[in-house]
Amino acid sequence: MKLNEKLSLKPGRKFVKVIRGGSVWGFVAKEDGVHKGLPMKAGDVLKAAGWSAPAKHTRGNIFDDNQDYFHWTGPVYR
Repeated sequence: MKLNEKLSLKPGRKFVKVIRGGSVWGFVAKEDGVHKGLPMKAGDVLKAAGWSAPAKHTRGNIFDDNQDYFHWTGPVYR
């Protein structure tokens, strides 16, 4: 799904990959589960560990009222 000329979404089995320009901005969990031994909830945002895999720790959630977990460059370190 293409949102505009610089942002697109690519759904996968467990995550939706958010692509900005030619790089991965981050990943969003599609459902509750476990990722690399840690629990995750639907909507959790993870930094990219590489083009095809999210990093281990959750940075925030798209459903939370607090939306200070990201910058235009991607999810922040915590």
